[in-house]
Amino acid sequence: MAKLTAKEKAILKHMEVLEISREEAEELYAFDSDEIDNEVVNEIEEKQQERKKAQEGRSSIEKVKHMKAKAKSDINKENIIDDIFDKVQTSEHIYNTQEMTATKMSFQDKDGNFYTVQVTKHKSRPDGYVADRKEEQTKETK
Repeated sequence: MAKLTAKEKAILKHMEVLEISREEAEELYAFDSDEIDNEVVNEIEEKQQERKKAQEGRSSIEKVKHMKAKAKSDINKENIIDDIFDKVQTSEHIYNTQEMTATKMSFQDKDGNFYTVQVTKHKSRPDGYVADRKEEQTKETK
């Protein structure tokens, strides 16, 4: 008796376990072994390769433009937001305080009007901000 190849053994096993014909078992083996093409799988693989090539082809500037910024934790900002939220909740002029996002809160006044406060950290001095300049002038005059 001739020795069976791994392929033959797998086909016979499929026939026995799944109770299918030899032709179906051969098709199953071919599909499992990537011997036949699956159109859907091929399309997905092609799209992935195209995306990869497009990303590789981008310049450094293009890569930076499409990157998403990582969220950085800022202890000072979190403390400021917590302080503002605490003060808003204890105010006699503000009702129904609700934290909308990590940096935004909304509330109502006694007449039912709605307000939203958002805390934004700036990298530089916002236009019109002069509070620290007044302190510098006061120190210079003393």
